[in-house]
Amino acid sequence: MPTAGQVGPEGPAVATALEIQGAAGIYAATWQDLHVRVDHIFEDKRSVSARFTFTTKLHPAPVTDQCNLVSGIAKKRMALMLEGGLGLLDARDYVEALCQGILARHQAGEPLIALATLPEPPPLAFLLRPLIVARHPVLIYGDGGTGKSTTACWLALLAQHGLAHAGVAANGVGGNVLYHDYEATAEDVGRTMTRLWRGMGQAGRPGVLYRRGSQALAHEADQLRLLVLDNAIQWIVVDSAVGALQADMNSPTDVGLFFGALRTLSVGVLILAHTQKGGEHKTPLGSGQWWNQAREVYEVAAAPGAGNSLTVALYHRKANYRRKLPPWGLRFDFGEKEDDDTSNIVVGRTDVTIVPELAEKLTHKDRIAGVLKRGKATVADIALVLGLSEDVVRPTLHRYPAMFGQDSSTRPPKWFLFAPPEAPNEPF
Repeated sequence: MPTAGQVGPEGPAVATALEIQGAAGIYAATWQDLHVRVDHIFEDKRSVSARFTFTTKLHPAPVTDQCNLVSGIAKKRMALMLEGGLGLLDARDYVEALCQGILARHQAGEPLIALATLPEPPPLAFLLRPLIVARHPVLIYGDGGTGKSTTACWLALLAQHGLAHAGVAANGVGGNVLYHDYEATAEDVGRTMTRLWRGMGQAGRPGVLYRRGSQALAHEADQLRLLVLDNAIQWIVVDSAVGALQADMNSPTDVGLFFGALRTLSVGVLILAHTQKGGEHKTPLGSGQWWNQAREVYEVAAAPGAGNSLTVALYHRKANYRRKLPPWGLRFDFGEKEDDDTSNIVVGRTDVTIVPELAEKLTHKDRIAGVLKRGKATVADIALVLGLSEDVVRPTLHRYPAMFGQDSSTRPPKWFLFAPPEAPNEPF
């Protein structure tokens, strides 16, 4: 029995009373006043070892130890450590049950789920409607200087604080966001976020969490899982893919390991990436697995606007669970002076179709819709404005009868837009 102020198990009762929670290498268990967490499991041909952290109310300072889960000598040593360091009595039964339980959970892997037993599937969930689906990896790629990081900072603020701005809406509750950064500093990111925050009319300072990335993300997955659990993080921005991979960007194996590490975090992730050099159509830098593994992909392009502003276009290139969005345009106004890095950054929605440099990347359908937003037009008028042949414009108009209508009361007939294309949020 434990003496006054001590805790300890009592023989075989530990095996049935000990409840282990967690998954993906992060586990926790409680026995009376003793709390234990496992935050890393590593194995080789001869052993499976785990890193343990123990605390009690009387000993709140964490006590850490590493133990081979299949070694009787190692388990006996850890039991002696708990008896001497934390005041447990007869800790061997507790350590044996704990190690066996952790090993069983680790070897079992993820549980088998009978899909028929699940509740009726809910609608597709969004972190930031309509741009960012929840709980999935989303990739934004583009050339340097196209506003990727600034856009990501703005999205992070909306998600952190549950805000709606410039046509993008969080869930109204918000939740912790981690900006995991391989390119800048906390001061740089903090400055950008503060300028965006105040540009939205908010007071004080934004609450996004920041972490400087220095190692490959796959090597830091254990630490990141702990950060996610300890800080209730709901979304992570990874800036950028090259720094986070720190391996061969063209290797399907290396990229697969990166996405495998992301999957263990069990939260949505936004990955910022650069582009391949050359080619008429730009793609994410590196292996095709960057495209394949991400559930949604946006290409970003930008054009300088009036004054000290930048117009950014997000082209929805891939969507696994819904129809792709029409191009999404944002205008970032950085203040009156070009060298001013302290004034507010004001973000607004803009129409990509009216910016020639950005309209070039649109499909014929979207470019025609941009013309008809301004009023009815004949096939010849549309062809003239867009620099296309009538043989391209006419079949495109007929191909989308739900989008384009024809006014036959005029000669020649004029075409019109039934309604501006809205962002579809429903699945296929």
